[in-house]
Amino acid sequence: MTQILKAFDRARFGRRSEKLGSPSTDDEQQAFVFEEIETGIAAIRAQVNKGRERPDGKRPPRPRKGFAPHLERVEVVIEPEELPEHAGKQKVLIGEDVSERLDVMPAKFRVIVTRRPKYAFKNEDGVIQAPAPAHIIEGGIPTEALLAQIAVSKYADGLPLYRQEAIYPATRSTSTAS
Repeated sequence: MTQILKAFDRARFGRRSEKLGSPSTDDEQQAFVFEEIETGIAAIRAQVNKGRERPDGKRPPRPRKGFAPHLERVEVVIEPEELPEHAGKQKVLIGEDVSERLDVMPAKFRVIVTRRPKYAFKNEDGVIQAPAPAHIIEGGIPTEALLAQIAVSKYADGLPLYRQEAIYPATRSTSTAS
């Protein structure tokens, strides 16, 4: 009886060979099945990626929604530097780049709007514009103060991000939750 139990234990828990199939199966047949599966997967991937890819290989930028209109806005206008060769020449405003970033003062949110006017000189070629200010997250929405507030609340105060999100439900815009 003990020999039978040992034989069952060896069969159940002992070493086994990890072969794909019996030696009688044809390797070419298996290769054909795998090739069929790979071509099917490639066709599905091509259909899925057909609408997503751009010719330059970059992802299309996601459109950002504006911030809540009730938030205070602080406008900062950055004028281009006056170069000596442009002294005394009249400039014409031809446009501006506008970026909005979310800032926080303790328990008070506000939006900082940065305007960088573009100027062209009359009777001359060329456009001048002030360079964009440097930020911790280039092209990002949060200001340095907001990032500091989140980090302090998370690590010093022990507030997880979902709790911080629940603290400010009235001031939070749905566009900033992504």
